[in-house]
Amino acid sequence: MAAALLSLPGFCRPLGRHHACTPRLLMRTFIVAIDGPAASGKSTTAKRVARTLGYNYIDSGSIYRAITLKALAQGLDLTREADRQRLDGLAHTCQVDTQAQFDGDTLRVVTYLDGQDVTDAIRTLAVNRGVSEVAKAPEVRQAVLQIQRRMAGYKREGSETTTDKLSTTDLVMDGRDIGTSVFPQAELKVYLEADATVRAQRRYEEMQRQAMTKKENGSTLPTYDEVLRDLQARDAADVNRTHSPLRRAPDAVVIDSTNLTIDQQVSKIVELAQSRMA
Repeated sequence: MAAALLSLPGFCRPLGRHHACTPRLLMRTFIVAIDGPAASGKSTTAKRVARTLGYNYIDSGSIYRAITLKALAQGLDLTREADRQRLDGLAHTCQVDTQAQFDGDTLRVVTYLDGQDVTDAIRTLAVNRGVSEVAKAPEVRQAVLQIQRRMAGYKREGSETTTDKLSTTDLVMDGRDIGTSVFPQAELKVYLEADATVRAQRRYEEMQRQAMTKKENGSTLPTYDEVLRDLQARDAADVNRTHSPLRRAPDAVVIDSTNLTIDQQVSKIVELAQSRMA
């Protein structure tokens, strides 16, 4: 009986852990788009926002990193024009997917490249240094856009000229052009920013923790100064690229995370999402 009632118009389902019910005929997918520069806390914050709200989560940065990893594995020199031209075919043929795994209140994202788990391999310094060259290529960004929308559940209806329709659950996605290019219709757009020196320290400490977990020799790690230089170079590349550069969407809420904890960032975004849903 309950199942039959729930199937009728006017009844509702929970949209997330903190959502109030909404009449079924008025329901629509709610998207939280989080953009910002490298090491601003986007991915960690987005995962926890998704976990708190009960939303699906997609880490768009891991897609670019996976393509970069494959390019490096194939010996491509991303500083050479001839090799950069080969990125187009590579990006459109490699199979990238992510899987969100929940362990209590922790959400971990596993990244697969051509069926292989590359979650750790895409976080190396070599990938960090090469991913900006890959991400600024228009052909690569177009390929990744299709991957992102496939993961999100977009289905093209009718002819090639019709508008894509979403057929997915509520979603949190982070990146550099989510609110401007991937989901410009997102109900909530957030731009996370932080001082470059703070972001570099966060990235440096993250790499140290990963090395300790894998019991690697600390001497193989880059210095803080190297991490800062790489981060500043990536910022410049992201902001100045021609196709889908890093920028704030006009209607994005800007959050400076320089002096905020992850918990504080998550709390702010969850409150924003709840107020938009209300």
